[in-house]
Amino acid sequence: MADTVSPGTPVVVMQRSVSPPVQHQATLASTRELVVALRLASPTVFHSGEDVLLVAGELGARKVVSARFAMVRDDVAVFRMLREWQDFDPRAHPRLPADITAEIRSVLGTSRQSARVIDVSLGGLGVEVATKPGGREMEVHLTVEGFAARLPCEIVNAESTDGGVLLHLRFAELTPVQHAFVRNMVGSLGKPERGSGQRLAS
Repeated sequence: MADTVSPGTPVVVMQRSVSPPVQHQATLASTRELVVALRLASPTVFHSGEDVLLVAGELGARKVVSARFAMVRDDVAVFRMLREWQDFDPRAHPRLPADITAEIRSVLGTSRQSARVIDVSLGGLGVEVATKPGGREMEVHLTVEGFAARLPCEIVNAESTDGGVLLHLRFAELTPVQHAFVRNMVGSLGKPERGSGQRLAS
């Protein structure tokens, strides 16, 4: 995929302002500078100024961007991107978009804070937090489909976003039980029957 996303590219709109969070299928109709128009696969209600996450392309070659809803006309919704498109998938393990409430704790310190897991792979997580925690070693606490786990991770990269900090985490040494949890989580998020408007995780 090029540095910009071409018209006709499939796009997942992750709407996180509703409870539970949902994803919507769309196709990129047109793009101009930081404005994108998406043709929605099904009727969807967005609120003025609502922030969403756009994930474009196929697994292994996806791009992601935060965007703000501007207007809708018929089945076409217009969003203003809050930044440029960025690569979504790591080289080793394709990541799946997610929206999972979690808690992140610093292993060496005493800090803990709420977090939002926005993507998952067999190798790590993308996590949004309010502020960057101290140290590199983290522990992420989360629950998916009724099963809870504490996953040891290390920070690979951190970047500022409009709402806080996006942490790119790599799993540290996992136990067999933790490996099974991650495999089940990735398998659950990758089910093809997850369609427009379906909850990803809680």
